[in-house]
Amino acid sequence: MDNEFASLPESGTLRILTTNGEETLLSFGATDTVRVLKKRLQELFAIQSQQLAAPCSAMRLISGNDVLLDHCVLGDRGVVDGDQLTLVLSHAPLGTFEYNMESFDPDIWAAVTASFTQDGEFCIYIEEEEMLSIEEDEAYDPFLDGNLWEHSYRGPVEVAGSQIQMSVQNSHRLGSFDGILEVGLLLGEMCDDDTTLRLQLPFALSRVTGEPPLRWITLQKKDIAVQPPLAGASS
Repeated sequence: MDNEFASLPESGTLRILTTNGEETLLSFGATDTVRVLKKRLQELFAIQSQQLAAPCSAMRLISGNDVLLDHCVLGDRGVVDGDQLTLVLSHAPLGTFEYNMESFDPDIWAAVTASFTQDGEFCIYIEEEEMLSIEEDEAYDPFLDGNLWEHSYRGPVEVAGSQIQMSVQNSHRLGSFDGILEVGLLLGEMCDDDTTLRLQLPFALSRVTGEPPLRWITLQKKDIAVQPPLAGASS
């Protein structure tokens, strides 16, 4: 009979060196991803300081000269018990940011809410409308008839310098998105302050405005984080 412990993942302790020269010991498993390690590190820092630590998206873990990406499995990257990783903190979005489209056409309207959480997750909600004056009948549906769109995107965030990468792991779209492909990766960039950031997002109204489906916009931070619901969206 095989040893019941033979399939258990190897584990150990890592030495996490911060830029101020302090070292923190952190347990890990060989099958842990870098993202899991960051969340564990954030929880440890929050306990030690009795306050919110930097978001996971602000953390960069470096092994030697290599930056370990969130999806990397520690064992696959050769990380073993007793290794030292260097932690570098960068500027990362946190809280809720908003955008309202300014247009010379009063019949075109769009709004974006982008929320970034402490554990390095994002949720982007986009609502668009072309407010045409038409006679509505029982068969009229603003989503099917191409006058109203709602879409949301969720997933983890990685930050390198001022550049933001958002991996879309869950999305939901209501409306007619003919010719506008689903996106798997959204890009962004931090601005010089904590209250502004730029994101490259898909807009269904591009068919009306003639602009590219993926467009860069500038969002401003809200004081209170509110994540709007999306009808039918999965959690």
